[in-house]
Amino acid sequence: MQPFLAIPEAGRVMFEGTSIPILGAGRLGASEGLAFPESAVGEREPTAAYLVLGDYLFTEDEGIAVNLEALIAMLAGDHPQTEMLAQLSFLDHLLGQPQIAAELTERYVDMWTDDVKERLRNALRPDASPRRAFLARQPILAAIRYVLTRESPPAPAARYPALVSAILLSHAVAMTLEASGEDTGELIAGSPAYLLLEVVRAAGLYSVLDMYAAIDRVVRLWELYGPRVTRGGLDKNPLELLTEATGLELKDIVGLGFVLLARRVNGLKGEPLFDSPDLRVGMDPKHVQSFLDLVSAEPEALSTALQSSDSRFAFLPIEQTPVLRTERGLLVLDEAALWKRITAGLYWAVHDYIKDVRAPKADDNLRWNEAYSEMVEMAVEDQLQAMAPRLLSSEGGTLFFTEEDMERAFGPQQRADAAVDFGEVMLLAEIVSGQLAVATRIEGSIAKFKDDTKRLVIEKCHQLDSASDAILAKERLLTGFPGPPGRRILPVVVVGGGYPVSRLTMAYIREELARLALLQDPRVMPLGIIDIEELEMMEGVADNHGLTPVEVLRAWRESPLGEWPLGYYLIQTYGSWGATQRATRMRGLVDQTIREIIDRLKLTPNNEPANVEGG
Repeated sequence: MQPFLAIPEAGRVMFEGTSIPILGAGRLGASEGLAFPESAVGEREPTAAYLVLGDYLFTEDEGIAVNLEALIAMLAGDHPQTEMLAQLSFLDHLLGQPQIAAELTERYVDMWTDDVKERLRNALRPDASPRRAFLARQPILAAIRYVLTRESPPAPAARYPALVSAILLSHAVAMTLEASGEDTGELIAGSPAYLLLEVVRAAGLYSVLDMYAAIDRVVRLWELYGPRVTRGGLDKNPLELLTEATGLELKDIVGLGFVLLARRVNGLKGEPLFDSPDLRVGMDPKHVQSFLDLVSAEPEALSTALQSSDSRFAFLPIEQTPVLRTERGLLVLDEAALWKRITAGLYWAVHDYIKDVRAPKADDNLRWNEAYSEMVEMAVEDQLQAMAPRLLSSEGGTLFFTEEDMERAFGPQQRADAAVDFGEVMLLAEIVSGQLAVATRIEGSIAKFKDDTKRLVIEKCHQLDSASDAILAKERLLTGFPGPPGRRILPVVVVGGGYPVSRLTMAYIREELARLALLQDPRVMPLGIIDIEELEMMEGVADNHGLTPVEVLRAWRESPLGEWPLGYYLIQTYGSWGATQRATRMRGLVDQTIREIIDRLKLTPNNEPANVEGG
């Protein structure tokens, strides 16, 4: 009998020759795209305020005094802890399932009395100001955190069905997440600093997720570029260090992670929420346990870790162990966090292993950072080269230039990581593998945010500025030809770990660039800040729509979404990100990886899921 990763169903599109659902991209972290507290939503912005309980129950005009703390405790205790966590995880799942989320929204609205129903419909109107997101990742994660960290007495007779209690709890907890209490009066680029930090922290929860592209990225990064690393002087290459740190090979990690996510890809409507602790695979149980050691935790351990910070964004322990080991089976608390843990998060698996286990020398993690940075730089440079125009001349030459090319032409002080000549416009790129510090993205430190912006963006703009000056003044030394009339430079910073692009952060960056007189030449176009996933999306637009990166970046920056993440603009412009939107080069590697994963998992036939229904 054929073993399956997912049960075939009518209407589910599978990979050819397999039972694996086609993977698509979406999930911006809310049922309405990007969602923030109401105070952080500006007028005419492509964002929503997440719905709170006060929008439709216990409204101000009713004059009813509510003990919010007691109400939250009551809702959290309405069902046993594991059941509440299961239903909250189902709401988290719906963030990537807009159709099912819309159906649930209608059912929820219809259950109320006419007056509450009217308030809900008014709050959720598409033209409401601001728009409201029925579900959003921050309130759901905050509710999960609350349920895990509170004392868990025996549940009384339930007042509401478990899913309704979970919705009410997320909306009630949302009322505690308002940012205004952190207002110190400080301004950044003319805006309240607390609002900027609110957007910065929330933005990290609302990233585009394309699992198909992530498989391609993680395999290329570790298997193709890892063995080619020359920096850092480590005693083993990154792929060997990963196996030493986790006890698993890369494709074991990706495969076992995919086992947990396969049923969820096309929706858990009516399907089990819990998974068997052995994952129903024929792989060596020691390997399964090593995987669970990497991604999961017992409730008590996760509760203790979550109590280390009282920040409204203290979700790091869930990011590190997004799977909960319960008496009813394995529960994926947050799907995006699980996928990130087994892809981009593998950097941290090695980092923490070197720091905590390998008895490192003082600079070992610095050397690991150097090695990983080189992996990211090689990957991004190859992607940029793949998008470079092709010369038709038989005389040779190139339209793609490396850091080494620029150093030979202009010297070591006037170089960037890569340049691509698109005719009138030369795209100039700097690559950095870092990400925001914990003190920024969780604790909301203004000083650390400024340090992060300097490290991830401004320092790279120094390089872009000096390289731009050199190209505009003496391009012939690099290309062998004078620049075309009207030559312009498009500077781009590719931040491997992402940077929170928004109206507020871009205003701060523009202010800093002006203060430092960087990229101010009128021939230099506005700075673009993107991450690796957005670079891959641009590659897909080039393959499927014939648009160059310059055309995509110009259209983005000139659009109403020009100061929001590029990925959001691309999904709004081109629709759902699936097979017809991705870079064509991904197909071969991902299909080969999927086939190898199936062989490694040794899937058993007649996999019977746990008898627990969701939704």
